[in-house]
Amino acid sequence: MKNYIWLNRYIVGIVTVFIMAILIFCHPQRIQAAKSLPIPDGLVAVKKTETSIRLKWSACKNVDGYYIYRYHKKTGKYRKIKTIEGAKKHVWVDKNRKPNKLYLYKVASYKKKRKSKKSYQVSAMAYGRDARTVNVGDIEFGMEDEYNKCNLELGICVERKTHADIEGDIHVKHFDASVLSEKLIWRSSNPALASVDQTGKIVTYEKEGSCEITARAHNGVTGRIYLTVVNYARPKAFPDYDGRFSDVNLLFTDFKENVYDIATYFTIKSKEGVYGKIKLSSTEEVTGYPELENVESIYTDVEHILKNFPMVIEIEYSYRRVSFVILNNPSGNSWRRVNYAADDDMSGYPIGRIAPHWSVTTFAGIG
Repeated sequence: MKNYIWLNRYIVGIVTVFIMAILIFCHPQRIQAAKSLPIPDGLVAVKKTETSIRLKWSACKNVDGYYIYRYHKKTGKYRKIKTIEGAKKHVWVDKNRKPNKLYLYKVASYKKKRKSKKSYQVSAMAYGRDARTVNVGDIEFGMEDEYNKCNLELGICVERKTHADIEGDIHVKHFDASVLSEKLIWRSSNPALASVDQTGKIVTYEKEGSCEITARAHNGVTGRIYLTVVNYARPKAFPDYDGRFSDVNLLFTDFKENVYDIATYFTIKSKEGVYGKIKLSSTEEVTGYPELENVESIYTDVEHILKNFPMVIEIEYSYRRVSFVILNNPSGNSWRRVNYAADDDMSGYPIGRIAPHWSVTTFAGIG
């Protein structure tokens, strides 16, 4: 009898595992949906009339509708005040509100008896045209293009403080009306590529790519920066260079990857106050390596250039800068420099600039 019970449980277990495997293989989206529902995003609250507030959010897929919650001060909790049926209905107006009173909201999606986590909180007031305090109406960064889109390009491993201009609701008589709150919540869509703190300081890291930096106001109005992170040490082309120098041409063909690796290293690892010159000694030994982190990673690149370039060449470095100095005569008073600077786009050198952050300078001495 015991053996029969054990065998029966074993068979049931095997069948259950088999059925689950089929469900996961054939319907992975359904299995994922069973785990969690999408949290409504893009929630914004604005004044509709003197006694009403309009809520709007981004529609969710694979849901039956939404729950609207409003904060109840006495209990210190959010209460469900409205059920919206239908995934495509993502706008609702909260009517009969007291003018100039602050209201707090959250939204969740639902499907049958399940519901998502609540969205982030937004706050807003209803008010008349004479209001002196209003909700935030817009956020700008002073970098918008003709389509009012804010595109920003930064190099790798840089810091940039971003200033946001917060504008109040313009649908009132007093254009100098103050906003309800100037606090912004900053966020990066890819913190591994570029992070942002709550003062708006953007920090980029070692990889190239694109992400979105957002600044969200109290009522959900959001300003967006479309950020592209570029490694200027590895240009895809030299649009301002006409190819007139054969030695420079050789450097950017046969030794291009070595040059790029070295320029990238000094972009990432260099430190203020650390500068010097890497060159070959009279005994063909490489001298002048800086005492910087992981400097051995460029040994192969440096030695390949210094020992194989057909002319005498030296590598000068300082903070986030590097120059490849090609000596044209033994006395060293005639040279050509290929310069890279991570923090200088070389726009101040219109004659020598060959690409953003790259330039060529020449000195022809006597001797």
